[in-house]
Amino acid sequence: MQVPRKQHRKRRLSLGGSQNSCVRHRAMRRNHVWSYDFVAERTEDGRTLRMLVVIDEFTRECLVIEVGRSFTSDDVIGVLQYLFAIRGVPEHIRSDNGPEFVAKGIRRWLVQAGVTTLFIAKSSPWENGYVESFNGKFRDELLNGELFLGLADARWVIDRGVLTTTTGGDIVPSATKPRPRSRPTVFWRILLRSIHQNTELLLT
Repeated sequence: MQVPRKQHRKRRLSLGGSQNSCVRHRAMRRNHVWSYDFVAERTEDGRTLRMLVVIDEFTRECLVIEVGRSFTSDDVIGVLQYLFAIRGVPEHIRSDNGPEFVAKGIRRWLVQAGVTTLFIAKSSPWENGYVESFNGKFRDELLNGELFLGLADARWVIDRGVLTTTTGGDIVPSATKPRPRSRPTVFWRILLRSIHQNTELLLT
């Protein structure tokens, strides 16, 4: 009879610390420090939306808000490649310890690009304060007032409305975002959803 081996839980990789916070490592010029983070939302059917936000901490510009259902580290690399090509390469990029940011592939790619990663301490979002502040305004001024019909709808609305949440500079839109021909208002979308639900109840 064999004694089963003790299974050890895998520990989540934790990099960096408070020395990389936005207070201790401040941006001093354009393209000195960028920061990025994810914002979560849902479409009308309850499915998850994720938004990758990238900002320049010195100019306070939001460089991109990329919208998708999910993101891998390769997806993040693709967004950064696009930004590096049109904006230039930052000296540093700040983030939390999310799996898309700490993956070996993206860390290796950033080293090759000459970018130093600044990982904040675990469970300390305030250390990435600039992007967290933008995310709060983005949610208050746009996301909380919208009901997204689907992925294409969310991309179109965010491209159109995100300028109102930015204190300065231009937004660089995604080159892959489709534009619906028409989009009903929030009132009509809620009304249509209610009619649809009531119709389903009558048929059952």
